[in-house]
Amino acid sequence: MTDSKFELKKKSFTQLRDEFLAGNYDESWEEHNLAMNELHNKLEDVSDLVPLLESGSKHCQYVAAYIAAQEGNGAASIFPYVFPLINSAWSEVRDEACDCFLNCTEDPAHYLALLKLLEDVEQSIRLRVITIIFGLSDKVIEGIYKLTKNVDSLADIGLGMRILMEGYEQSLAQEFIQFNNFENNKASVVCTYVAAYKHLGDSPEFKSTMNRLGESDISKHYHIYFEEE
Repeated sequence: MTDSKFELKKKSFTQLRDEFLAGNYDESWEEHNLAMNELHNKLEDVSDLVPLLESGSKHCQYVAAYIAAQEGNGAASIFPYVFPLINSAWSEVRDEACDCFLNCTEDPAHYLALLKLLEDVEQSIRLRVITIIFGLSDKVIEGIYKLTKNVDSLADIGLGMRILMEGYEQSLAQEFIQFNNFENNKASVVCTYVAAYKHLGDSPEFKSTMNRLGESDISKHYHIYFEEE
């Protein structure tokens, strides 16, 4: 299929969606993107994305999750269909599904599931989750912590939430850095990094903390978001 941009503009939302479902845009990335943008332009109700989200197709789910992320909080009503995609076999789909969280949900259970992607095989997704942690509200942080209480397998996340609740200046975060007990504590390390930023801002002291944590994803995140050009 080789539709031009002009030909795509003549098609309705339903036509474009049906063609995505039929796999018509799977072969050409350029045409795929043109059709995706045109689909978004013609979107009238986010619920019309649900067939794409439920399709089982990488291309369709990616398109729908991407558009949902662009819609921001306007996509909250379809978030129950987006949420399962954080466990997609396709990293592109997982990535776009993650991008919907802060705008679409305040359910601590959703974020507890998301935090498990701190161990995702793709660094880009791990970095996206770190960025999301920066945006968590106090209410969500407390809610996640409550879900981890008395659950041994979630102790790392629970410790991380405690660090965020108590603050970087409190003893828990300081002891965590002092004793360098980072093995099997990815969430706690990341939360210490986030808590340090909230307390220290983008300062030399924050950079020093980042270096002391010595974690590769955190170093990469710092380089992308805080390092001066």
